[in-house]
Amino acid sequence: MNATTWQLTLIQKDLFTCWSLGKNAPIFNFFYTYLLDLRELPLHWYQSKAYEDWRTWRRATFHRNFRFDPWEFSSKVDNKCPTFVNGERSGCISEMPFQMNTSIRNEQHKGKSKTELNVKEEIALAEKMQESFNLQSAASQALNMKKLGFQRAKLHGWQDTYIFTKAMGEMLIGHERENIPVVIVRPSVVESTLMQPFSGWMEGIRMIDPIAIAYGKGLASAFLADPKGVLDVIPADMVVNATLAAMAKHARQPGLTVYQIGSSVVNPLIFERLVDLTYEHFRSHPFVDQNGVPIVTPKLRLFKDKISFRVFNYLNCELPGRLGRYLPWSKKNISEKRRSLFDSAAQQITHLIEIYSPYTFYKGRFDISNTKMLHSELSPAEKEAFGFEVSSIDWEHYMKNVHFPGLRKYVLRGRNITTRL
Repeated sequence: MNATTWQLTLIQKDLFTCWSLGKNAPIFNFFYTYLLDLRELPLHWYQSKAYEDWRTWRRATFHRNFRFDPWEFSSKVDNKCPTFVNGERSGCISEMPFQMNTSIRNEQHKGKSKTELNVKEEIALAEKMQESFNLQSAASQALNMKKLGFQRAKLHGWQDTYIFTKAMGEMLIGHERENIPVVIVRPSVVESTLMQPFSGWMEGIRMIDPIAIAYGKGLASAFLADPKGVLDVIPADMVVNATLAAMAKHARQPGLTVYQIGSSVVNPLIFERLVDLTYEHFRSHPFVDQNGVPIVTPKLRLFKDKISFRVFNYLNCELPGRLGRYLPWSKKNISEKRRSLFDSAAQQITHLIEIYSPYTFYKGRFDISNTKMLHSELSPAEKEAFGFEVSSIDWEHYMKNVHFPGLRKYVLRGRNITTRL
């Protein structure tokens, strides 16, 4: 094994740790250190106790500073993806870096938009408004800053603050990097590993999982999404491997290169297909209640408009619970615990719809030409160790035999029992 392959194998282990936390922003600190390692340090150092001590310290520092509490079906879901940094762009979206002060809204209006984006002015505005909110409570301050960020994002053509600030971050990196080699990796919806370090490995709830868990427990029977739309999903190990390959290629090459790692162009997963696979999995391997009785779930229904969804949700979830409080013959069958559970589930599903609806109807498809070229440059041995051929993913096998079993094993940790309804 040569020096670079040895180093990349060690790095690969740590990158899996980073992705497991569900937050990828701090990973840049790791990337920067490792790029220096690839250029400066000899092979024997990586085989020494000093390196093992360094890795232990780095992981401990990472976990301490960027602790992430797994989602327990609450309002803390935040798994939007770097590919969506492209905002409200549609069609086939190429792997191009942002120019400084690029406005998606201005692109849509072919340069005739009255709103111009200035990144430094946006930062100054955020700082000014934060100061003006200082006398408010922490909760009010956070809410007002959230509203401000959402308004600014929508004004300039992004769906929300998260991806708007990611886009501005890319602009600043490109503008300020000078001659430093920079690689921007934009993965789509990152889910459980396909093969490495083993199939189905993940930590924390990802984008697909809140709905799948609620559906398996019988708490969700419908969702808002375009049945013919595409959910751009990518296994975590392919993201890690593509990142490693990009790091190795560009460590000594000045320039800025963008790699989008997604499936929507070369191997799309259609929403109605995802619903079928989810239904087939839970039909074969249902959750059980506290008495060991399998929970039987009908196929999840997808609605293309909010009105139809709300009517369905009201008739099937809210109305039965309300009637149960007033109809004497139903009280023995509908407990207060069950009503509370369904009310809570309805609120959480509504919250998820507000978060995800810009993405469940997304019209953009992410070109991965650079990523495909990068993969083609690997040797057969490197493809075996660090492969990321997106077109090779069998979605039926992945969802039914890899992802959902991995979700149960590594996130739910075998807890497939829910409250008796």
